[in-house]
Amino acid sequence: MSDGMGSTLRKILALDGKTQLGNGRAGQNANHIVSAVDNDGFCVGEVLVDDKSNEITAIKRLLDMVNIQGQVVTIDATGCQKDIARQIRKKRSDYVLALKKN
Repeated sequence: MSDGMGSTLRKILALDGKTQLGNGRAGQNANHIVSAVDNDGFCVGEVLVDDKSNEITAIKRLLDMVNIQGQVVTIDATGCQKDIARQIRKKRSDYVLALKKN
């Protein structure tokens, strides 16, 4: 019996930021990237966090680039922003946002 989205197995996309080790130099910070990785471990997109920016703006840019429709997007506490949640819903996707006690 098919009742729409409830009977469909949906992909999970995990968005997370990481600092690449070993590429920083004097006067240059190490690269910090935000990646979207699916439940098979395949990276479907990534963006570099600008030096004078932060991970939140990079998450928004990454969400613009990646097709997330019908998938579940997970983001850690950094991405717990109303604008990001709205952007995910606008692209017809669901989200799981992790919150910290603080």
